[in-house]
Amino acid sequence: MQDSNHPSVVISGVGLVTSLGWGCSSTFVRLCAGEKAAVCGSWPTHPNGNQTWAGYPVVVPNRLIDRLWPDPVFNILGFAADEALVDAQINPNLWDQNRVAVVVGLSKGAVRLQSRWAENPSAMSRNVAAQKLGWAVAAPSAGASFIASRYGTGGPILAPITACATGLTAIRSAAGLLKTGSCDIAIAGAADASLEPVIHAAFSRMKSLAGPAFMGESPDHWIRPWSANRNGFLIGEGGAIFILERAEDVRRSGRTALARIDRMAAGAEAFHPTKPDDRSEVMHRVIRQVVDQDNSQIHIDAVHLHATATRGYDSLEAGAVMRSLENQADHAYMLASKPQVGHCLGAAGAVELAICCESMRRGILPPFAPDSNMDFERPGQPVGPAAIRRSVHSILKIVAGFGGHVEVCLLENADTPA
Repeated sequence: MQDSNHPSVVISGVGLVTSLGWGCSSTFVRLCAGEKAAVCGSWPTHPNGNQTWAGYPVVVPNRLIDRLWPDPVFNILGFAADEALVDAQINPNLWDQNRVAVVVGLSKGAVRLQSRWAENPSAMSRNVAAQKLGWAVAAPSAGASFIASRYGTGGPILAPITACATGLTAIRSAAGLLKTGSCDIAIAGAADASLEPVIHAAFSRMKSLAGPAFMGESPDHWIRPWSANRNGFLIGEGGAIFILERAEDVRRSGRTALARIDRMAAGAEAFHPTKPDDRSEVMHRVIRQVVDQDNSQIHIDAVHLHATATRGYDSLEAGAVMRSLENQADHAYMLASKPQVGHCLGAAGAVELAICCESMRRGILPPFAPDSNMDFERPGQPVGPAAIRRSVHSILKIVAGFGGHVEVCLLENADTPA
């Protein structure tokens, strides 16, 4: 939550990669046009033939961003970080590297590299990355190590893992480092490239993955948040990186911040490894911590939902939003991006927060048009089938992860008084 004893923290730059495109603008333009990027494919398996899959993959260039980091997830991270620094108008050659923190999560690590080495351990003996870095190049901490080495940073380096909440956990942790004076700039975010047989099979066994409502239906329509016919999500790939700074430092430099992120909170249910608690008390409490209804200055223009489209989750999240926002719940716009970019797993919170930042920057709310056929009471107003152009001063972002992790962040216009 906001602490008046500590300085205000802002986002000064954002970089984004999704199945819709490389870069914030590419993704957001296609998102607002209602485009989706789901595809079907198959993996060769043994001895049972091919395993079919559907999801939202990122098409990664063949050229590695660094031969010591030979996994697509590092291409995603490197591109997003480069874009974020340009967006923030920061030259890494001019900063005090010892005052730059890196807080980047990969949740599961470099999954494709792990899978390749598991299938063929002897390949490690011929791999430059394995020879020089060993397991460190594929571990969950590898994303933070990659970014720190790419820019030569010497400040704190953290690699949080909170399942699908990892992205927001990284941003909240980075904001804390700035507030306590541990750094002057923080590079924070998450990436995920997990469309691999082992990950797909795991979610399939949990019955979390979406399927067609009728024979031949395109996977573009399988994810149905807020629908009585919802039956799960599809795995998406992507990542987002944010440059965080103290508001006063950005002002002093003559640059402009995108949004203020002083109001963040987290909680955990400790209820079940994968299933959320039916009462959604933790989510309700965490949202209340962020919004703080006793403060009349807090106004919510929109809520970007986690909205996994699973049977058990959507109704719980909707109920928690209604209870927490009270009188504001009827008027706030509701957003959800997974039907268009998939569920980016460990990067979901970062990717969707980047979309929120772009909404505030452009004054456009991207479309969210759930089915009229619903089986629970919904809060607010879904944007509808077409993007809406309007001034956006605040967006509440909610994310939840396996293990009961809950993270909530309120993005506010950087010019709004703290």
